This record gives sequence, C-alpha cells and structure tokens, in this order.
Amino acid sequence: MNILIADDEPLVRFSIRDILNELPLALNISEAESGTEMVECIRSSHPDIALVDICMPGMNGLNAIEMLNSIAKEIKWIILSEHSDFEYSRQALRLGVVDYLLKPVDPDELCRTIGRTMNIIAAETRGEIPDIDLENDNGQPKDMTELLVRHAQITAGRRSPLI
Repeated sequence: MNILIADDEPLVRFSIRDILNELPLALNISEAESGTEMVECIRSSHPDIALVDICMPGMNGLNAIEMLNSIAKEIKWIILSEHSDFEYSRQALRLGVVDYLLKPVDPDELCRTIGRTMNIIAAETRGEIPDIDLENDNGQPKDMTELLVRHAQITAGRRSPLI
C-alpha cells in the first residue's frame, strides 16, 4: 500500500510516519512538504492514500486535491488540519475525502481511519466489503492493531494490492 503524507511541518510528518510504521502492514510511505511537491509526488508515485494538510506553502491541500481529483480518482484523501472551520470541512466533503482529522492527530484515530480507508479500497478492488468485526465479544471496540491483523488475514488468501 502506498501512502503519501503531505504536510509542511516536519514533526507532523515524522509523527504520522512513526505511527504508520507501527502497523503490521507493508507500507510504502512518501512525504511532501508543500502543495506543489504533493502534486508532483502524486503524479509520479500514484499513492493509494494521501494524508493532506490544508494549509501548506505553494498550494493549499484542498486546492491540490481539487486539481488532482480529475487525474487521480482512485486516491483516497484524508485531511489533516489544525482548523475545525466548517467551510474547510464542507469543501473537503465536496471533494470526496474519506475523513477530516484534527491536529494533533490521535494515533488510534489515525489507525482507525487508515483501517477504514483500506476497507474502502478493498471493497472497490474486489467489489465486496471485507468481513471485519469492529467489536470484541463484550461489544467493546477492538484494538486497531487487532483489526488490521484481521484485515491482513482476510485478504492474505486473495490477490490484493493492500498487503
């Protein structure tokens, strides 16, 4: 799975990369520090998932997504932002983003979002929805690592671009 982290803050990129590297998945992670670099990176590396900050130098993340949606329809977008502004959220929804995460990003929330995004990709790839139970026997949410391992087990026997 190819993931792009586009954020102008090096510490944010490092933190997200660190969280993603803890997941039990084979991930190819690339980074961009500006909207312009993000556009170049997407054109050359074609990521499956892009984690995008809204406010970046060169071009803001929402404008970049809008421009790229016509040539990179398969990419799943996740917004990272310090702004809970309704207009940003509304524009992101119109652009078809999967989720809108506020900074500082909660590691569990990021993992749940990545897992959900992978489910969306799997469903689109195979035309079906993977059978992943989000709750344990007590009705409590499962640990995200457990969910991702379960996802890996489900897709391991099938030809899948996810793992």
